[in-house]
This record gives sequence, C-alpha cells and structure tokens, in this order.
Amino acid sequence: MSQSDEDTFNKYFKINSSYVFGGQIYNDDFLYNPGYTIQLSHGYNVSKGIFLGLGSGFINLKDHQFVPVFIEITGDKKKKSNTPFIKFQGGYSFAFDKSAIELKNYDLSGGIYVNMGLGHRIELNDSFSLLFECSYCHQASKMEYQLFNDNNYTQAMNYDYIMLSVGLIIL
Repeated sequence: MSQSDEDTFNKYFKINSSYVFGGQIYNDDFLYNPGYTIQLSHGYNVSKGIFLGLGSGFINLKDHQFVPVFIEITGDKKKKSNTPFIKFQGGYSFAFDKSAIELKNYDLSGGIYVNMGLGHRIELNDSFSLLFECSYCHQASKMEYQLFNDNNYTQAMNYDYIMLSVGLIIL
C-alpha cells in the first residue's frame, strides 16, 4: 500500500516570540506582571494542515521566569497557503524566582502550563511560513514559605496572560 505525498509525515520546526500582557492572581488580587517569551517546537505535519509536536520555551516576567515543556497541536482552517489556524499547547512549566533579594525559607515551583489561541499562517515559499498569533496562556505555580514560628505555608499562584506572537515555521 503506497502513501501519497499528503499522507507522509513531514517534519517541521517552529520558533515564536511573544509579548505577554497579564499577570498573577494572588490572594484574590490581580498583579500586573508583563514580559516576553520565546518558544521552539519540533514535530510532524501528520496530515494536510494538522501539526503535532513537542516544544519548550522561556517565559521572562517581571519577577519570575518559567521554562515550559509542552505538547503542541495546531490545525489549519483551510488547506491553502495563507490560512487561519488554531493552536493548543499543554504541559508542565518549571519556575524560577529572579527577585533582587534572596528570601530565606522561600521556594517557587512550577505547575501546569496551558496555551491556546488563534492565528494566521502566511506561506512565504514551499519551506517557510510566517505566523501571527493571539493566545490565552494559563501558568500554575506554587510558593512555599516558612514564617517565624516554623510554620510552613503553601500558596497557589496562577498567572493568566494574553500573548501576541510572531513566528516562523520551517517545513
């Protein structure tokens, strides 16, 4: 049984850069915490317009940094060279604190990472396409700390963002 060109698994490589609008939900308050991201993903065009891959990135916020590792699924709306698309990423993100002062008995850990959005792919030639995207991102994390009387506390920290991205996909 032979496969046509449309049925073969073509590799792809994608790089995205984003500006992040949003912040942290902490103790029923919203703290604006903007930043930027860069993401790399690699996978396969499993059928015409459906991409499945693995990726990682770097999210740099005002006070915290995250390194997400995710599975990515992208689907083109039309089977044309210039088309809208939808994207979903899900995985886990590792967290780092970059505060100017070192706090004793304080630990920030990562959590679930979800990013979903809409975009537009513009084919530049047979191998390269330009991507424009707007997405919603949710990043969960946890802060553990200890106070004077040696009581340990855990605080869930959630980050919710709108990300505006520009990217390049290489087929």
